[in-house]
Amino acid sequence: MKSTPEQHTPTVVRFLDSFLQEGNIKWLLGVGTLILFSSSAMLVTSHWDSYPPLWKYAVLLAYTVGIHLCGQLAYHRLSLRKTGTGLMALTTLLIPLNFVAYRWVQPDQMLTIHGVLAQSGLLFLLAGNCLFSLFAAQRIFTHFLRKPQYSFLTSYLILSASGAVIPLLPSTIAPFTALFLWVVFAVGTIKVNRHAFWLTEEFRTPRIFGFFPIILLGVQFLLLFATMLAPQIPVEWIGLGLVLTAIPILQAADSLARVVQARSETPLPTQPTSVVLALLGGIAMVFAGVAISAYGFPSTVAIVPTSLLAAIVMGFAAHRTQRKEFVWLMILAILTTYQTSPVFMKQLVRSMLDAGSSAIGEDRMPIAFYGLTYLPLLIATSGVSVWLKRRGETFFAQQLQTFSFGLPLILLPLALTHSKMLFPVGLSFTVLFACHTLLFRLPFLRFTTLLSAFVATLGATYFFQQVFDFHGSVGLSLTTWIAAGGLFWFPGVYFDRAVSRIELMDDSDARRHSPEIFRWSSLGIVAICAIIFIALAPSGSVPIMTGVICFGLLFGHAFAFQSTWISALTLTLLMSLPITFAGHNNWSMESLLSLAGSLLVLLCAGEALMKRFPEWTLSKVFAPAANIVACIAVFLLQLILVPYMLAHLQTPFAFAIWLPVVIAFLTGAYLAWKNDAGVLVVATHTFGLVATGVLTPKLIANFTHITGFDRVLWIPVTWATLSTLGTVSLRLTLVDRKSADGETSNALRAIEWCFAATLGGIALVTIPVLVGPSRIAGLISVAGVLLLTLNRRRSHLTEILLLIGNAQLLVAVLQLVLPDSRFLFEIPSEKLVVAALPISLAAALSAWGWSSAISPRSRFSEQTSEFFQALSLGAILFSVWSGFKHNALVLLGTCSFIIVAGLQAQIARKMSQRTHPTVEGTNISAIMATRATYRAWIAIGLVLAAIAHLRWTGFLLVGVILSSFAPMILALLTLGLAHQAKRSVSWTIFADPLRKTATALPAATIPMVFHQHLAYPSPEWLGIQSLALLLTSGFYFWRGIERDRPWFVVASAAIFNVSLAIFWKELRWTDPQLFLIPAGLSVLVLVETLRSQIPKGLLNPLRYVGALTVLVSPTFQIVGGNWLHIITLMVLSLLILIVSMGLRIKALMYTGTAFLVADLLALVIRGTFDHPSLLWLTGIAIGLAVIGLAAYCERHREAMLQKFRFIAAELETWN
Repeated sequence: MKSTPEQHTPTVVRFLDSFLQEGNIKWLLGVGTLILFSSSAMLVTSHWDSYPPLWKYAVLLAYTVGIHLCGQLAYHRLSLRKTGTGLMALTTLLIPLNFVAYRWVQPDQMLTIHGVLAQSGLLFLLAGNCLFSLFAAQRIFTHFLRKPQYSFLTSYLILSASGAVIPLLPSTIAPFTALFLWVVFAVGTIKVNRHAFWLTEEFRTPRIFGFFPIILLGVQFLLLFATMLAPQIPVEWIGLGLVLTAIPILQAADSLARVVQARSETPLPTQPTSVVLALLGGIAMVFAGVAISAYGFPSTVAIVPTSLLAAIVMGFAAHRTQRKEFVWLMILAILTTYQTSPVFMKQLVRSMLDAGSSAIGEDRMPIAFYGLTYLPLLIATSGVSVWLKRRGETFFAQQLQTFSFGLPLILLPLALTHSKMLFPVGLSFTVLFACHTLLFRLPFLRFTTLLSAFVATLGATYFFQQVFDFHGSVGLSLTTWIAAGGLFWFPGVYFDRAVSRIELMDDSDARRHSPEIFRWSSLGIVAICAIIFIALAPSGSVPIMTGVICFGLLFGHAFAFQSTWISALTLTLLMSLPITFAGHNNWSMESLLSLAGSLLVLLCAGEALMKRFPEWTLSKVFAPAANIVACIAVFLLQLILVPYMLAHLQTPFAFAIWLPVVIAFLTGAYLAWKNDAGVLVVATHTFGLVATGVLTPKLIANFTHITGFDRVLWIPVTWATLSTLGTVSLRLTLVDRKSADGETSNALRAIEWCFAATLGGIALVTIPVLVGPSRIAGLISVAGVLLLTLNRRRSHLTEILLLIGNAQLLVAVLQLVLPDSRFLFEIPSEKLVVAALPISLAAALSAWGWSSAISPRSRFSEQTSEFFQALSLGAILFSVWSGFKHNALVLLGTCSFIIVAGLQAQIARKMSQRTHPTVEGTNISAIMATRATYRAWIAIGLVLAAIAHLRWTGFLLVGVILSSFAPMILALLTLGLAHQAKRSVSWTIFADPLRKTATALPAATIPMVFHQHLAYPSPEWLGIQSLALLLTSGFYFWRGIERDRPWFVVASAAIFNVSLAIFWKELRWTDPQLFLIPAGLSVLVLVETLRSQIPKGLLNPLRYVGALTVLVSPTFQIVGGNWLHIITLMVLSLLILIVSMGLRIKALMYTGTAFLVADLLALVIRGTFDHPSLLWLTGIAIGLAVIGLAAYCERHREAMLQKFRFIAAELETWN
């Protein structure tokens, strides 16, 4: 990659080359002018009351005259264009200040006309000021605008002189004075704006930017209004003044846009940035005025005319720019006017609200009522939108149309906050949205109509209950929704057809049209109501007539749609009606379950009958669904009967209780076999296990005293016996195992899996239980498992089942030897000695069986055989070893770490030598290299653990001072070992782990230093702790530069700042600048150093962070009242500005300028309290120095650049 010339140029030369750019000189001139102006303002506002008024005013006037003369001399005589322009701009700012200062020099005598006339000397100076202002302003503005602009000059002088005249006027005419000044401001900007813009567009540069006249007059007007007139005018009417002020600004933006458009002779797709900024500024002032006019509302009425004027302004802006954003701002202003207009008729509005609240039974109207209050506005905007669209005004019509249906979408959720308003608001918006759909010809609005209808239906129940005292919450709510479903079907279908006609007129492609949503919504509502009715059917809490109506609607939908799931839901609802009737008549649980079983049997019979006559229409609609409903019903019945049977676990056997159980089992078996449903087989099998588990204790209750065991223990025996018998029957029915296509049916496959899971589970669970019934159940399960695996293809499941059976045999041997034991894990070790040899013999036989008797052999069989061999050998050793007593010796301490580490190191070295190529072309094994590296890491970790162990136990004593440097010393030693290992062939595998360890070790210095700093806040040697951190910082900086690791450099900077902070704390220096300035400079240096490796999106934020950290440091003392830090912040801001100019970083330039402005404000404020003369002199000196620097650079710029480039060229020739 070739290097650019900039990379060969020295950094200092590149910095100065960037600094001497013309734009930077302009910026420096502006900064110097700002400092001088702020110092002047501080001088005016400071308390120099001891000087005579005549002398004060003479100083200010002479100050302004001197700056003007210097500006003329610099521009016209010395050819310092930028310097002269800056001084002339400063003169224009000081002229109004001189008039304002006329009253400030002696305010007590300047409050009346007689007091003014009594000051002859001041009057003479005032007259001189007027003449000088006229002469200077005319000369400056003629120079800036290349032509006299008398209206602008007159407005400027009137606004300037008003600073001395307004305090003499009575406060009662303050509003009229403000209006007069606004007229002066507006008139003065009309012509000059157009002139400045035309000069710019004709490439006859007016020496100032186009918006300078309006900004100058606008600032004058606002300052006069805010400081002299606003205290005498109510706050809310100031908002109207802001809106009026925004009108000339927007007019100036329009003038510039017209000039640009006239030059291009075609409408521009985008406006220039200057137009956009002026437009945004005017809009901001408009809405700021509206916000201020709301002060004191509703006791004041200022917001109504203000928002109305804002709406008119936004309407003209929208018409001129053709931007829909301004239309929305106009609508927002209209909405504000509509919302606040009732302030003119408070009594009428109050009476209407009281009448409405009493009608709905509330103390006051809820906030959800807004949905109805906005109906007149929505109707009006809808009508205006339709009227404008018919006239062809689509721009405004589209936005008003969007507002007309968009605002109800916001107000509709608001209605959800109060239950009584859901129905009236939802019903009103349903009608409104329906009209919008047809008038606006927008088919998608039917969805909002449907949403409003849903909200109305949701609130109908609450409305009728709370307003009309209707009762029956569940039944009334369900009836309401069913009625809504009927209305959605019958009247709603006509609305769907009307929308479809609109779609056909707009688009002839009928396939793109959406379905009839009201018809589908009716189906959805009725279906949900049917599901709720079915769920509540056994409780009898809903009227049966509601279910009948719902069934009628659902029955009609089933025939209309001819869908299986609708038919299934209809049949389910039909079956729930008798159950609801039984619930109303308080039938017992046994009767309800028997009724459910009977209905299930009838459903199966009806399904069979419909299969017999498929030509019936009823069969076509309901035959497929009947089978599905039957399967689901039998599953639910079984699911309900499981807790029912468990609840009757302790009751005697009764046929009435178990009749629905028998029906559920037989029906489930029939449906599972008929439909070849494996899931239903599993469910029925599980249901049968629960039933037999509950019945077994009841049937063998009389035989418990014979067996001597608890009757519950015989449940696994029953399950194992039935599963084994079922397995036998499956093995005997080999002919029926295949279906028509030759595959095993799903039902038979599911039965096999159920039997296998049952037998395997019983065999596995009964392994640790050493009682008779459990062992019988386990052996029966083993027999069943052997039957299942007989003549079958080997699989992992088969091998696992055989392994469980083998475990059962071993436990049986153990139970024969130890008949008194009850549980496997409770057998003491002395008893296990007796059973060790039999267990060893059984394990040996098992190993022989797995290795030779079972074929074909598999990996699982081999591993199992090895396991049993180990078990056999272990049992023999246990039986021999149990006769001896021994004590285990545990070696703890450092020796164990070192020995193991040495072993690991030797292993790693040998593995690395084994992987090292001895013949050319031989590849190193990646696996062996990875293992060797892993061993090396273990060895290093063990050595470090040994050192830590010695330090922790106190064997390795290190002083407090030396302990801070120990990690660094250890890191350097480790780094040396890494270099030596890299040179050695046999130990090269240790090079990389040692290097990484050496890199990580110095980080241990940080917590150690923190601990010592907290434990010893006043060390004997000041700075010793900071020195350790400083060495750590230097180490990471060295490693980062050498290894090109940016994060090491960042860590170095962070550690450096921490070391400084600890050092300042030890010295008890608490000034925030000592902590923040190094941190901020570190961030800036890091950003510029690592600029190529930092994402571009993070560069400016990081620069802002660094600059803010530096510049914020003096502000704490400034807020606390320290005047010296004002100067410090000024110097820091200027340094940041100079650095940003040299580095070409706008982020730093803007940050430095912002803080400089804030510092100058603090200069003006604090100058009235502390050392005003010193602050003034310092500000003047710094401002003059900055202007002088800019002037020198401007005058000698080319010579300096040529000299620097010559030096750079000479430096390039050096070796």
